Amino acid sequence: MRPRMVVSSANLKMMLEVFEYKYTGVTPGISFPEFTLVGLLDGEEFVYYDSNIRRMIPKTEWMTKAEDDDPDYWNRNTQWAQASQEDFSLVTVMQLYKHTEGETEFNYYMVV
Repeated sequence: MRPRMVVSSANLKMMLEVFEYKYTGVTPGISFPEFTLVGLLDGEEFVYYDSNIRRMIPKTEWMTKAEDDDPDYWNRNTQWAQASQEDFSLVTVMQLYKHTEGETEFNYYMVV
């Protein structure tokens, strides 16, 4: 079976800034996490989660301070990312787009 990748992006535009989360799912068996989630603000990565580490982590200095105001911030966002991983299973996405096991297309969809 050839590797398959599916990417999704959910955007929210606020005050001329672009806030988005990108989800990536790949077939198992390659040296890449089966699921990744990257949070971007104006194209700068500020949080990261993948199916190997199973933890949301800050990628900017300003995000490391999130738990100063909310001690449960990282636990809550890790739970959200884990739920997103379950919802974004490659099998579910393949069924949604009516793909069969033999297809090897790259797919992208955006929810605005």
